Amino acid sequence: MKVVISGDEYCYLKNGKHYLDDAGIILISRYLKAFDEVFFAIRTKTITEKEELDKYHNLVDDNRIKIIQIPFFQGPQEYLLLYNKVRVTALEALKGCDLAIFRLPSTTAFALWHTAIKLKIPYVTEIVFDCYDGYETTNNFLYKILWRILHQWQVKACNNAIGVACVTEHYLQQRYFPLNKDAVISNYSTIELNPSFYYKSRVYPQKKCFTIVHVANQVAYASRKGHNELIKVVYEVNKLGYNVEVKFIGKDYFGGIERLRAFSRKLKIEDKICFTGFLSKSAMREVMINADIAILPTRAEGLPRVVIEAMALGLPCITSPVSGNPELVSKDLLIDYLDVRGMSLKVIDLIEHKQYYEKTSEDNFLRSRQYSSEVLNPRRTAFYNEVKSLIHNL
Repeated sequence: MKVVISGDEYCYLKNGKHYLDDAGIILISRYLKAFDEVFFAIRTKTITEKEELDKYHNLVDDNRIKIIQIPFFQGPQEYLLLYNKVRVTALEALKGCDLAIFRLPSTTAFALWHTAIKLKIPYVTEIVFDCYDGYETTNNFLYKILWRILHQWQVKACNNAIGVACVTEHYLQQRYFPLNKDAVISNYSTIELNPSFYYKSRVYPQKKCFTIVHVANQVAYASRKGHNELIKVVYEVNKLGYNVEVKFIGKDYFGGIERLRAFSRKLKIEDKICFTGFLSKSAMREVMINADIAILPTRAEGLPRVVIEAMALGLPCITSPVSGNPELVSKDLLIDYLDVRGMSLKVIDLIEHKQYYEKTSEDNFLRSRQYSSEVLNPRRTAFYNEVKSLIHNL
């Protein structure tokens, strides 16, 4: 059985060899538990011998994994320039394909999906984000059009799929579902939460300064991940007489870190703001263990892995009541993205009330167990095995 998988992951090509980041290796290993061989259709960036692999340091040396090199692009403009090349590559990737797995939304996966429809190739979708939320929460007119189109594609892709798996338990399923009554349905987060990652529920920290942690893949200015809003929260809480700082974990995105530093200087709290840059999983865990509260103001999500990871480390978490977040965090800790005052008062609430802090930590830690690898991996494999059985019966 030829199985083609496509999503938003990247691959680096150096000296004729393919390299994936940790997330890519973990992802592809899941499919190998159910399929003998997988074809990974992925945007591939060729780098010179002198260039660093950075986080894409995992050599693909398993002969069960075949990398299909999709032309590398970032953003809508670069995609339009390479549109024809991407479509040609998609056609080549799907020739002789028995099953396709599309991780949506993804520009790459949508390109392959359009081709799969024409070739009448059976496929399943794994939904990790709500395009309609993206449409609802952006103020950019062009992005609003783009998210609307992607939402319509995503609905259609799920309606005609032979299997649909969402990262949420209930939320995404309201919009994205198959119409075929025999389709396989499941739900599982994309997170890989091994026993070694877990820490413990927290004892109230007897500290002069409380540390807030914020984790995102990219640190950007005025993004939907709420970096600016959290800096305002730190300003407000300190102004009210409480000593707090924030550590932002994530790679710089188009000079976002320097702009956010300038923003904090303007508020005269630069000494309360720290940017770690990109961190390995173990280094990120260490920073989070030494933090006291996790905050993720956000306009839209699927089911944020960073919140689940923070919960697994026993951190009280404040986030926004969007997408799948209410499935993770109790209602009293869900604060609107723009409600800086509300987030500030919630931080103070956690600082002032030892029992509330410890109860929130314990509840989060226990809830995170539902997302451990021991729970999710069998569910993922069962979904793929059911899909295989369905293919054999078609």
